Amino acid sequence: MPFPSIPDLNEADIDVEFIKEFATSEEVTAVDRLGRTRRTLAGVEAYIGEHGVLGEVLDVQVATEMARDQAIALTNSRDSKEIALADSTIPVGGRFAAPLADGSWQAYTKTSTSVATPIGGPGATAQAVLYAPLATISPESTITVDMTAKAVTIAAGSAFFLRSGRLPLNPQVINFTAADTGVFMRLYYDPATGVGGMSVGIGTVMPIGVVLLAYLYKERLIADDPDSRIVVVQAQRLAGPMEPFRPLIGGAVVVNMQGPTLRISTSAAGYVPSKRNNNGGFLEIPTGQSVPISAPSGLVSIHAHPVTGALSAWNLGAPPPLNHPLLAVVLNNVLYKPSTSNITLIMTNGAEYTDPARTMASAYFVDAALTINLATLTLSLISSSGVVIWSDGYRSMTSQPSVAFTMPFLNGLLWVYVNKATGVMGAMAAGSGVPPVGSAVVAEVYGQKLDAPLDSRRQVKLINASGNEVPSSSGAAFDPLVQRMILPDTMYFLPSTPMRLFRAPCFADYQNMIRTDIAFWLDTGGTSVVDRFQPVGDSIKIDPAQLGATFRLGYRHNAQPDKRYIKTITRAVAAPGALAGKAIKLLAFGDSLTEEGMVTELKTQIDAQGATVTPVGTYFSASTNSLRGEGRGFWAYRNFIGKDNLSNVSGTPTPHTLAPAGPDTTKFANPFLRLATGTDTTNTPTWCFRNTGAEKELSYTDDPDKTGNFYIFDFGWYRTQHSVSAPDIITIAMSTNDINLDRGTYSQAERLQFMRLGLEIMVKSIKADLPSVKILIIPAPSWCADSVNDPRWLAETAPWVEICIKDVAALSGTYSNLFVVGVWPFISEDWVYPYTGSPPDLSANNNTKVNTIADRVHFETIGRAQYATAVTACVANVA
Repeated sequence: MPFPSIPDLNEADIDVEFIKEFATSEEVTAVDRLGRTRRTLAGVEAYIGEHGVLGEVLDVQVATEMARDQAIALTNSRDSKEIALADSTIPVGGRFAAPLADGSWQAYTKTSTSVATPIGGPGATAQAVLYAPLATISPESTITVDMTAKAVTIAAGSAFFLRSGRLPLNPQVINFTAADTGVFMRLYYDPATGVGGMSVGIGTVMPIGVVLLAYLYKERLIADDPDSRIVVVQAQRLAGPMEPFRPLIGGAVVVNMQGPTLRISTSAAGYVPSKRNNNGGFLEIPTGQSVPISAPSGLVSIHAHPVTGALSAWNLGAPPPLNHPLLAVVLNNVLYKPSTSNITLIMTNGAEYTDPARTMASAYFVDAALTINLATLTLSLISSSGVVIWSDGYRSMTSQPSVAFTMPFLNGLLWVYVNKATGVMGAMAAGSGVPPVGSAVVAEVYGQKLDAPLDSRRQVKLINASGNEVPSSSGAAFDPLVQRMILPDTMYFLPSTPMRLFRAPCFADYQNMIRTDIAFWLDTGGTSVVDRFQPVGDSIKIDPAQLGATFRLGYRHNAQPDKRYIKTITRAVAAPGALAGKAIKLLAFGDSLTEEGMVTELKTQIDAQGATVTPVGTYFSASTNSLRGEGRGFWAYRNFIGKDNLSNVSGTPTPHTLAPAGPDTTKFANPFLRLATGTDTTNTPTWCFRNTGAEKELSYTDDPDKTGNFYIFDFGWYRTQHSVSAPDIITIAMSTNDINLDRGTYSQAERLQFMRLGLEIMVKSIKADLPSVKILIIPAPSWCADSVNDPRWLAETAPWVEICIKDVAALSGTYSNLFVVGVWPFISEDWVYPYTGSPPDLSANNNTKVNTIADRVHFETIGRAQYATAVTACVANVA
């Protein structure tokens, strides 16, 4: 009988070609005969090198053994001894198993290409192997390897995957003996008997037919466990860094450093983000804990047990086990913690620690790209007009191409931070200290893995010590100050006319507003029990007939199951026929969203309610359908008040001029500015600006030269000079251009400053001329959801909407008839913006069209109608 050829072996389901590739290829992966991509020996070694213990590469012998495990396991269920001897993937000195004539198995050592010596001596029939296939751990599993107790606990519901499918793991406790828990171990399981075991030592065999659940070496787990369901509680702690900080969500922890007894206590349950826990991905920190502290060096770190959530305190003399999340550090009466964690420090003098400048704040970038390079030990920040945002503030950032740092332990913990006062970037390796006072942490690096909890835009990139990019290990963490609702205090409705509210624009964070992690609800406040609580999917049709005088929108996030975030909103429903027979003069201030057909749409909808609308103003064009108004494309608040007198129109700088007297004006001729008087410059110097055609004019306050002409916004003068009839309704709808244009000239702080100043000047000037006129302020439309708009909505539009609502409320203390119109919740962020022409098919076999947004600012007709409906409802309520 001839010796089998490679095709013969492949026909017999022995994937010799793959085994050859596994052993000899320099590529990190190879494809087996079933089409699956698997690691090669080079890939296994690369994996081990990347996931080594505290920066160490596993011993060569261990790496080789693990690699052989996976190659030989493919064939050891059917190989004859002869085939194994001829197999070049089993080197001389290697071990394998082969069946005997009676069906039992024998373990061998390969002493040459033709000789195999039975392990245990000639004739031994020990049914044991050193090799078994590595299973994939199911995400429902909970497996704890306790190196102190020398026991493995497999909880009920655990399972694993092999080629044959998903198989359950019997719940059990596996006890093992190991004089040194740092030696090489194999955790295995026998599907036939339902019994698991641990082989301790490289040469220790396992029963025939088992599968490997994990390798352990130096108390370090190496497993196919993508959801981190295996926890290793270590008995030994090799010298190394602290764990990364983890936020405590909810809960209440007090660290009491006042003698004679130092203690940690908890008065409410909290949660720590953890992929190792089945509680929605969060580890519960139980209430009622009281834990003693020893801190002879003045340094103590507070940790949570990864399974039970029990708190513990550790000092330099007794460093904590790995895998125990770090909640806080106390050093010499100073508390370091994530900014959102409810952790209180009682100092040694009995006083409560209150210095917020030393809080380890979480922060994130918008329009700024940070690269952390462990190969060169440098930070690189590229920013043209970006900002960094933390929980209670922000600042603009400039590019910093090369910021050096030291990191003596490459697999240790590195804090990357920004100085909130100066904007200077820095990095600090744990053990070398902590980030300085007034810092905001933007990222942590641990084990050459990136953890940037708030970086949902992927603005932070990590290059590992080998020069390869490493993806972030976490998406955006829940932060109620980031993923907050942005809603008006009053919503206006037409009688018996439902309106559709869209979920995304109700939140500050469009892109990361956690569609699957929150339950968003409408509480109608009405009398119907059946209709009282209604879930909000991507949208909901709100029927004003179902609403009470007030209603509520609220949400619950999985991260905080005991919290409900609720906004109470006043319902305003116009009386039937409220606009019938009314003549309304309408003056619309705005940008291109107002210029391009909005006045026409408003007139159409208000007239449909029985009124007769006459638009007034000085500017009209084909875009306005020749209807008058003051909607001017490219304009922002700062253009109307004279702070900015230059627009960039399709790349062409276009100065703004002073409009001559007369009923009509051109687009870039400002009809509102008159020459400021001495009274103006004395009483309102910040309202008076030069008029030089500059993009950033100096105010009377800012210009050291007080001679020459300054100009001021004057609504009464505008009406007189240009013969504008007194309007009954004025709409002011801006912020889109304020935020999106001239970003290289105006910082974020300045953009907000001049939106607020522009609104203040316009309202006060209008009211000085027409005290009773109704002014409808529209802080923002909805924005198209895309990669540019989403971060800007979060960073600038949402804060502006909140501030605008507060500013209007403050102005309402002096002036009557000011109304905020919340149009943004009623405009779809996804479906009302135009696409590019001729979209391609998804594939040759699928004619789904792949559409690309052509204009992320200007909505189409349906978006304009959604906007105008919300404004019309307000007009019907207040006219």
